[in-house]
Amino acid sequence: MADQRLPAKVIAVIDDLYASLQQQLPPGTLRSIYIYGSTALGAYVEGTSDIDFVAFLTRSLRSEEIAKVEQVHRNVDSRWLKLDLMGAYIRLEDFGKPAQAGETVTYFARALHTNLRGADLNPITWRVMREAGICAAGEPLELPDCVSDEELLQYVIGNMNTYWQGWIQKLAEWPAEAVETNALEEAVEWCVLGMLRQLYTIRERNITSKPGAGEYGLERLPAQWHGLIQAAIQIKLGESGALPNSSDSTDVRRKLLGLLRHIHKAANADYQAFLLYRQRMSDGS
Repeated sequence: MADQRLPAKVIAVIDDLYASLQQQLPPGTLRSIYIYGSTALGAYVEGTSDIDFVAFLTRSLRSEEIAKVEQVHRNVDSRWLKLDLMGAYIRLEDFGKPAQAGETVTYFARALHTNLRGADLNPITWRVMREAGICAAGEPLELPDCVSDEELLQYVIGNMNTYWQGWIQKLAEWPAEAVETNALEEAVEWCVLGMLRQLYTIRERNITSKPGAGEYGLERLPAQWHGLIQAAIQIKLGESGALPNSSDSTDVRRKLLGLLRHIHKAANADYQAFLLYRQRMSDGS
C-alpha cells in the first residue's frame, strides 16, 4: 500500500519507476526505492521540487544493466514530463559512506552518470533518510544511524563557506545591466532559502525544508530581512511578482547581498559556539 504521506503524483511516478526497473533488472537485484528531500519532509511543491530518491540494490549494477536503467529513466521521464527525478543506486552497506577518491556510483540527475559519487550523497542525505526517509516501493529497510551532529555540522559549515560563499561573490560581481527579473527571482529563492536551511541545521542540529527554513528565518532574523525572506517563500511556492521593489533590480540585489552576508556571518558564529560547547563538554567543565 502506498505511503499516504506522499503526493499522489509522486506515488504514481515511483510506482512506474519501480515496476519498470523490476522488468529490466534480474530478479532480486532491486530491493526498494526510498524518498528523501523536500518530499519526505512534507514540503513538496509540484513544478519546483525535485523528487529525490535512493534505490537500494543487492549488488552493484553491471555495465549492461546500467544501460537498461538509463533507458528506464528515459521512458519514465517521457511519461512524466513535469516531474524531475534525481537519485542514486546503492547497496544498503554503502549507506552513510563518505565519498572516496575514485569511487563511482550510478546516479541519475537529468541523465545517468556512473563516474561520480553522487552530489547528494552526503551527511544531510543520510540524516534525512534515517529520520524522515519514506519507503515508496519495495522492502522497508533498517537504515543505520551513521551521522553524528559533529559530522553533520562540519559538512554544512564547509558547504556554507565554499558553495554559498561562492554565490555571494557571484552576486556581488553580477553586472547590473545583465540582471533580469526571472534570474533575480531564482537567485532570491535559491540563495535565501538554501542558506537559511544551513543556518537552521547549525543552530538546531536538524534539517528542514526550504519553506520551513523560510518560516524559521521570519521567526529568528531581524525584521529588516523579512520582506526578502517572504518573497523567497512565495517564489518557491510558484507565486509571481513576489519581489519587493521588483522594478529596481539593483536595490533588490543590494538587499539580497546584505541578507546573505548576515546569514553567512551568523552561521559561522553559531558554528564556533557549537565547537566551544563541545570542547567544554569534553573537558567536563
